[in-house]
This record gives sequence, structure tokens and C-alpha cells, in this order.
Amino acid sequence: MTSLPTESERRDYMPKLLVNGRKIAEEFAFLSSAERNSAFFSELTKAVAVDIGRCLSRPLPPSYRLIRIDGRLDDDKFEIALLDTATNAVVYYNRVIIVGDMYLEAKPVTQCLVWRTTNYPHSEVLHGVAGDVFFKYLLEAYQVIMSDNAQTGNGQQFWLTQISRALYENLFVYYYDSMRCKLQLIGNEGALEELKSTMWGEDDSYCYQLAIMSKVELPAGLEVEIKEGA
Repeated sequence: MTSLPTESERRDYMPKLLVNGRKIAEEFAFLSSAERNSAFFSELTKAVAVDIGRCLSRPLPPSYRLIRIDGRLDDDKFEIALLDTATNAVVYYNRVIIVGDMYLEAKPVTQCLVWRTTNYPHSEVLHGVAGDVFFKYLLEAYQVIMSDNAQTGNGQQFWLTQISRALYENLFVYYYDSMRCKLQLIGNEGALEELKSTMWGEDDSYCYQLAIMSKVELPAGLEVEIKEGA
């Protein structure tokens, strides 16, 4: 069994994710500006991209492309974007980090930013895209997805929705205290409800309390507790 790190070692090891809601809003506010969004569209279309539209539950209209882009960011990051070539707009953008956790014996991915336009003409096309990218692309490709630690607001709501779906589809769902390397299996919706106050909160210490969804059981090297609610 892998020996557990000291708290200091674990703090040094943990990846620094973009989790502050205000910082996220500030960094990606340009996507809501038509002019700057169009400029970003041009940047993405010039990059080497792979079409991943096959992961969606329904085909996209002809002017839309769902793409993955590697190489514009750090080696452990990639981008997923839904582009509308009719309006030269980015209508969905997802920045993904490959975390790599030696104590989980896995390399989960986490979405450190998910943005979508609020422009109504795109709403029908966007319906279901975030969930399909999450379950039918990222989870299929990487087997394990770890929550970011955006602990409040839309970030929390998004993850609660995905966890509920994962439980419904009989996937492995865990609460992970990444500082203490403690992994706890969440067996049902009741257990999730009981753990909400442990996993989400305003204090900075909550950034180490994460949710994990996996297609495989995790792992032999960690002590796993089973939590089932009423």
C-alpha cells in the first residue's frame, strides 16, 4: 500500500486549479463580448483540432462543430469548444486538466472551466452538450473524472447533477478528501445528501474535498469506506 504523504507534502503536490468563482468570471468574461468572442473563434479555428461531435446524443446542425484542441495550453490541459461557423462564435467552451493522482492510482480529468453562451438562438443546439461531453467523451476516454473545487453556485449545482446521473447509471461515485487521501464510496442519493455539507462550503479548506465519478473501482491502494444513506 502506498504510504500516505504528510499534509505539507500533499499541499505541495496538489494541482493548483482555477476554482475561485470571481476569478473564473473575470478571466473568461471576454467570451460574452461579441467582438472578443469572434477573435477567440478565429484563434481556435487556426489551431489543430479533432472533431468529437460523434460523442453527442444527436447530430449538430451543419454550421456547428464540436472540437478538441491540444497544444495551445500546458501539456496537462486541453480545450473543448462548440463553434458556430455561421456566426463565427464560440458558443460552448470547456478547459480540461489531466490531474494525475498517484494516491488514487489514476489520472482523472477535471473541468476547470465550463462556459456556454446565453444567446437564445443557440439554446436548442446547446441542450445536453455539457452532459454528453462529460459522460460520453471525458468519462469514456479517461475513465475517471474529478470535480473541480468551485464550491458554490453554478459549480456546485453542476456537480450535484452529474453525481446524481452517475448514481442512476450505476457508476462508481466517491467523496475524496485529497489532503488525507481518504476515499469514501457514495452508494446512493441519501448518502450524497448527507455529505453535501462536508464536500461544499465557503471556507478555503473545502478546496480539498472533491467528488469523483469513475467507470472503474478505485483503487486497491487506498482504504475505501462505504457510505449509504437512508
